[in-house]
Amino acid sequence: QVKKNRFMFIVLLNSLQFSASGCADRRNVTAEPGQNVVLPCRAAGNKQLIAVEWSRSDLESDYVLRYRDERLDEENQNPSFRTRVALLDGAVKEGNVSLVLKNLTADDSGAYECRVAQRGAGEANANMKLISTVYLDVAPPPPPDQIDITVKPGQEAILPCRLTNSGLIKVVDWTRNDLGSDSVLLYRSPQFVTDQQHESFKNRVDLKDRQMKNGDASLVLKNVAPEDRGTYKCQVIYKGANNNKTQSVYQVPVSTFHLISVSRNQHSITAESGQNIILPCQVSDRSPVMVVEWKKAELDSYSVLLFRDSQFDSEHQHPSFKGRVDLRDRQMKNGDASLVLRHLTTDDSGTYECRVILTGAKRNLVAEPNIIINLTVSPGESVWVWIRDFIHSAEFQPKIFSVGINQ
Repeated sequence: QVKKNRFMFIVLLNSLQFSASGCADRRNVTAEPGQNVVLPCRAAGNKQLIAVEWSRSDLESDYVLRYRDERLDEENQNPSFRTRVALLDGAVKEGNVSLVLKNLTADDSGAYECRVAQRGAGEANANMKLISTVYLDVAPPPPPDQIDITVKPGQEAILPCRLTNSGLIKVVDWTRNDLGSDSVLLYRSPQFVTDQQHESFKNRVDLKDRQMKNGDASLVLKNVAPEDRGTYKCQVIYKGANNNKTQSVYQVPVSTFHLISVSRNQHSITAESGQNIILPCQVSDRSPVMVVEWKKAELDSYSVLLFRDSQFDSEHQHPSFKGRVDLRDRQMKNGDASLVLRHLTTDDSGTYECRVILTGAKRNLVAEPNIIINLTVSPGESVWVWIRDFIHSAEFQPKIFSVGINQ
């Protein structure tokens, strides 16, 4: 499984500004789960540092970190911070007592207080003094922008995924939100992992470039089927070199896609105004038909034709189709639920869907349509012939109006 933590340092030391009057500094820091963060705090550099205490307002008597006698004191430290906090190496002597907090979680959110005990020349006592308060907010990053991709069944789809940062890709994990723990494609250098791959994608997916040059981890999905609809996510783990030439591991969600596969039962029909046409819809199962609904995508909740409980339902029918539609066979013998549409107009152009529920099946008119028909209605030559004949007929009496213009 791909771990969901990614690591990076947020260093804010260069932006520190402290009041010469000695008032405690206040800062707001925002970070993401899995990151490492530095909470800034700087003491006066011209005084001897005796002790440092980092606390959080909601932890009562437990400390986040305590430093005294030039070493860390783990007594009374809150267990959740052990092995996760430190001071910057080599910076304490210069008065930089900023807190390093590693592998953040949402529970780390809160107000952190930095107190320091110092003693100057000729001073006998060293009292703890509040130097800095940092309000840390740990929140997950916003989800990547989702992109819709439409492809027809049988075609090949390419889902792009490119790493913008420079680094050596070690893991690529393509997942779909409804597959549970199974992957669409999982690559762990130097090989593909197939024992965690969903059965439906075996031998149908690959990386566009197995060398992943220039960070290209795009997915190739072959022979797309309607069942491939869904939201796909690409996540990458890579190694990047920092300034010290050591390797750091990062995980990033790179891209999210919604794959829309067009049904195989989709057809296009062209007709002319004034004609009567039949939109075919055939069910192969010979069980008696219980419900037939013809809808037009542009009509929202209205139906073109709805047949249920052995009768037509005109209450939910769009007014423009009343008196103009019927079933070709009201008995629907042999599963024929074809629609007759009379006296076409150009307004009838659009996408029609036929859904059929058979006796004994669960009623679900939200399910996939049995057929989708894209209907295009053109004015047609007959319309122009009618207009021509009317103009030349005795019934056509053009009126002439005279318009006067005042000078």
